[in-house]
Amino acid sequence: FFNFVIEFYSKLRILRSILILPNSKSIMNWTSSVNAEPGIFNAMALRKQVIWSDKFNKFIGYCDFGGELDLEGTDTPATEALFFMLVSLNGKWKLPVGYVLQNKTTAIIQSQLVKSILLHSHKVGLTIWGVTCDGAYTNMSMMKILGCKLGNSYDEIQSWFLHPITNEKIYFVPDACHNLKLARNTLGNCKVLSSDLGFIRWDHISNLHNFQQKIKLKFANKLSDVHINWQNNKMKVCYAAQTLSSSTAEALKFLKQKQISGFENIDATEEYCRIIDQIFDFLNSKSIFSKDYKSPITKNNIDALENKILPLIRYLYTLKFDDQYLHLTNKKTFICGFAIAVKSLFCIARAIFINDSINFNYVLTYKFSQDHLELLFGQIRQRGGSNNNPNVLQLKTAIKQILLKNALKCKNNGNCNNFDDDVTCSIFDFKWNKKIQFNNDEYQDEDVDEYVLNNLELINNSNSSIENAKENILYYVLGYIILKIINMVDCSSCKKSLLKESSDHNYCNSTYGKFVNLRNNGGLISGSESSFKIIVEAEKVLLNLTNNLTVLNVPNLNKKILYRCTNKLALDQNIFSKLDCNSGILERPHKIVLITLIINRFLSVRLKSFSKTYSESINTTSKRHKLTKLILFSNQ
Repeated sequence: FFNFVIEFYSKLRILRSILILPNSKSIMNWTSSVNAEPGIFNAMALRKQVIWSDKFNKFIGYCDFGGELDLEGTDTPATEALFFMLVSLNGKWKLPVGYVLQNKTTAIIQSQLVKSILLHSHKVGLTIWGVTCDGAYTNMSMMKILGCKLGNSYDEIQSWFLHPITNEKIYFVPDACHNLKLARNTLGNCKVLSSDLGFIRWDHISNLHNFQQKIKLKFANKLSDVHINWQNNKMKVCYAAQTLSSSTAEALKFLKQKQISGFENIDATEEYCRIIDQIFDFLNSKSIFSKDYKSPITKNNIDALENKILPLIRYLYTLKFDDQYLHLTNKKTFICGFAIAVKSLFCIARAIFINDSINFNYVLTYKFSQDHLELLFGQIRQRGGSNNNPNVLQLKTAIKQILLKNALKCKNNGNCNNFDDDVTCSIFDFKWNKKIQFNNDEYQDEDVDEYVLNNLELINNSNSSIENAKENILYYVLGYIILKIINMVDCSSCKKSLLKESSDHNYCNSTYGKFVNLRNNGGLISGSESSFKIIVEAEKVLLNLTNNLTVLNVPNLNKKILYRCTNKLALDQNIFSKLDCNSGILERPHKIVLITLIINRFLSVRLKSFSKTYSESINTTSKRHKLTKLILFSNQ
C-alpha cells in the first residue's frame, strides 16, 4: 500500500535507492489488473493525443462511451473526460462510477448517460436523490430533456425528473460554486446592475480595495489585486467567495457610516454582496454544528430556513441590467442556478424527513457540491508529480491507481479547497495481472485472397524512390530491434541468424544498408537479410490493414499483423535458412519464436512512433512551453 502511494507521487525511484521496495514495473502490473476502460459529472480537459497501447492492442485517445457504443465516431480524438461520481448522503464514501471520453457531446447523449447511471445504481440498491452539475448550456438542456422545467420565476420551476425505473423524483441541483463565480463574473463584466435599493457597482468593490491599499490595512476582508483582476483567476472559487462576502459588505457599510468620499451610495452593492454570500452559505453547509445560514437542514429548522432563504432568491429575480430583468437575459444562469438548487434541496430534505424508513436527522448541502469531482481531478493531475494536462493513457492509469488505494489527498491549490479528510475509497484488490494468451484461430476466417490483392495493389502504386528510402529507414530501425531482443535469445544459432552475414554484405550496401553505413560510427548493428524481410512484410501488412495509416481504430491490430506474417513466413525456406537449432519436442520452433520477437518489437516501435507523429498533426503548434516560461520570467 505504501509503495502505491509513493509511486503515485513519483518518489519511488528515489526511495528505492535507500529502501528495499518493489520495482515500478511490478506496481504497474498490479494496477493493470484493473479495467479502467470507459464504462457506463463534470468534465475534465484532456490532451488531444492518440497513443498506441501494447496492453489493449489498439490506438487509444479517441472518443469512447464504453462497450460497443459508438456515438461520435471511432476516429474522433477525445478532448475531455466526462466523469460520474456517487456521493453518500449519510456516509463518508464517494466513488467515481463511470467516465466517458468525448469531444463536446450533445445534451441528448448526456441525458442517456445519466439514465444509464441511474439504472446501474438501482440494480445495486442505491437510492439517487439528486444530480449535480454546473450550469453549462449543455447541462441545462440535458435537464430539460430529462423532464425538468426551468421557468422564469421561482414558483414556475420544476426541478425534478422521474427515475426511469421507479418513477421516483430525481432532483437537479446546480453546483453552488459555479453559480457563485457567475454572480461575480456578471457584476464584473456588466460593471453596473440595479436593484430596488439602487445601483450595484463593481467600482464600489474596486474602490474599497484601493482605499485599503492606500492606508496599508484591511477592514477584516481578503480583497487583493487578484480579486479585482479576477479575469486571470476566474476559476478560483475562493476568490469569488471572498469578493462577494459579508466581510466586503461590512467594510462598505462602515466606510459609508464614516462618510468616506466615494462610498456614499453603496447600499445596493452591500445588499448584493451580503445576499449572494448568504445563499452560498446555505448551499455549502458542511457541519452539523454550524449556525445561521451555514446550518444543516433539519426537521426542526427547515421551515425557518425556507422563510429566510426564499426572500433572498426572490431578490435575485428583481435584478436588472440596462432596464431589463437580468433573469430574462443571457446572463440569467446564476439566478436560475441558485433558485433551482434551493428549491431542490428543500424538496429533497422534506422527502427524506417524511420517509420513516430513512433515519436522517439532518442534510448537509455540501454533499450536493461538485467539489468532490474537482478534488478527484486534482488527484489525477497530481500523478507523476504534477501533470495538469494528462492524455487518455495517463488518465486511465491514474484512475486505476486511485481506485486501488485510499491515502491520496488533493492539494489546496486547485479550483476548490479540500475541507475534509475523506478520500476516494479503495474498491479493488491488489493482484498480479493475468496474461492473455493469443489464439491464432480467432483470425483464420479472414479473407486471405482479398488481403493479397489489396497488398499487391498497394505495392504497385508505391513510388520506387520513396520505397527505397523507407527500406533504408526500416533497416536502420532493425538494428535497434535486434539490440533489444538478442539478449532474450539463448540459442547461439538464433543469435547468429539475427545478425548480418558476410554473404549479405554487397546486397545490403547496394540497396537498403546505405543509411546505416552513413550513420555508423562503429556502434550500430546490422541485421540479417531474413530479419529485414520480416519487418518489411510487417510494414506491408500494417499499411494494408490501416489503409495506408488512415484507418487506425483496427481491433487487435498487432495480433492480426503477427498472425498474417507468421503464416506467410514460417514456411518460407529463405527465411533463416541457415538456422540450426536443437529444439526439444515440446518447444516452440525457434524460427517462429524469432519471427514473433522481431514483429512484436517492430510494431511496438513503429506504432508508438506513428502515434506521436499523428498526434502532432492533429494539434496546432503548442504554446504551453512558451507561456509557462513567460509566467516564470514575470516572477509570478
